[in-house]
Amino acid sequence: MLACKIIFGFAGGTTTVFDLVAYMASQFPYLHEYRISGYTSMIGNVDAGYLYSVSMILPDSQDPTDADAVWEPILTHVNATWPGALASYDVKPYGSFLSFFNDHHDTNPAGDNHWSGSRLVDPETLRNKVREVRDALQAMAGTDVLQVVLPFLLSGEGVWNAKPRGGGNAVVPAWRKAMAHISKFHGHAIPLVSSCLSQSSVGRHINA
Repeated sequence: MLACKIIFGFAGGTTTVFDLVAYMASQFPYLHEYRISGYTSMIGNVDAGYLYSVSMILPDSQDPTDADAVWEPILTHVNATWPGALASYDVKPYGSFLSFFNDHHDTNPAGDNHWSGSRLVDPETLRNKVREVRDALQAMAGTDVLQVVLPFLLSGEGVWNAKPRGGGNAVVPAWRKAMAHISKFHGHAIPLVSSCLSQSSVGRHINA
């Protein structure tokens, strides 16, 4: 398998990063054709600037040129549309998922205090409503000092056609047609009660 890590940077004073994030989400159906899956994350604010990272895996190959061929049309478009945004591109082969996991598993301490909101988004919306997704992403980010938006490419045939052991169907029905899980979180100090009502609709902005 190949681990692909791509990082983009945007200076303060612009919200152009949301155009790039929406474009990348619109490419999820294309990436899915190559069985690619993984995470993207945007963090920052309009004053300090934004960092957008893409962490994906391409299974069934240890040849970095295979990943290069998949990403080439996307990065060509990015470099033409947002010159200078691409900060780094790295592909690393792994002999097994375990070896990949050993390098990439989350080592942060367990436990956090935040409100989370998310939506499951289908391929047609990602492909055909790029502007609407872009505006929804910016609305989701809000005006937090630290804005975090997390579009994940986590679905596909394996999820759509899953047959849970035991014959059950314990899955949210939207997973049967979704391709992206887009979420954000808003951090809180304890206690959380004081702003429960104001933050309870954080995930309302995108509807599949």
